[in-house]
Amino acid sequence: MSLKALLFKTSKDIKDSEIAGFYISCSANFRNRFGWITSEPLTKRFHKEIIHYFNLLLSSEIIQTLLFISQRDDKEILFGLGEIQEKEICSFLLNKLDIKEERRLHLQGVTPLEHLLGILEFEMHFCYEQFLKGFNLESTTSIAFITDLTRFLKDKVGYFKDKTIAFLLDDFSIHRISEPVQLILILIRFQTLNKYAILPPEIKTLKGGHSHETYRCC
Repeated sequence: MSLKALLFKTSKDIKDSEIAGFYISCSANFRNRFGWITSEPLTKRFHKEIIHYFNLLLSSEIIQTLLFISQRDDKEILFGLGEIQEKEICSFLLNKLDIKEERRLHLQGVTPLEHLLGILEFEMHFCYEQFLKGFNLESTTSIAFITDLTRFLKDKVGYFKDKTIAFLLDDFSIHRISEPVQLILILIRFQTLNKYAILPPEIKTLKGGHSHETYRCC
C-alpha cells in the first residue's frame, strides 16, 4: 500500500507500517511520454534525459505525498515533518536538480512544498518538450539521484528513519514501456541496492532491513 493511501488509516496503522510506499503508474505517467522511444539509437540519444524524467516523476510523487502529510494536524508528532524540514527538503531538491533561477517559479501565497511540486511539474513538462524538439538537456540528474533523496529523507524526516522506502511501479512491462527504456531504468534499480526498493504494487510484503531487501522490477 502506498503511503498516500495509508494516510486514510489509523495513526497506529501508519506508525506500524514497515514500508513507506510511493505509487507510480507507468501506464499513465511514463508510457505517454516515452512510448515513441522504441529503438536502441533513440534510447542512447536520450539516455540521460530518460533517467532525469524518471527521477522527476519519483520526486513529484514523494513531494505530493509530503504535501498531504503537511496538511495534517499530526504532521510533526507522527511524521516529524515541520516547517524546518519542509524548507530543507525544498532547498535540497532545488540544489540537486540544478534548477535555474528563471525556472524557479516565484509563486506567492503557497507553502514550500506546494512551490516545489509546481517546479517539479514544470520541469517534467520542460523535459518532455525538449524530447519532442529533439534536444538534449544541458543538465540532468544521475542514477544516484533517488538514492541521495531517500537517504536525505531518512535523515531529516523522523517517519522514514526506520522504514523501507519503496516505489511501487504499476505496469512496468514491455507492452507499456519499450525494452530499451526498461534497460535504462533497471540501472537505477541496481544502483540503489540496499538503499530502497522498486517493486510492483501486487507484492504485499517486503523482507527487509538495512542489509537485505527484496527487489523486483519486471
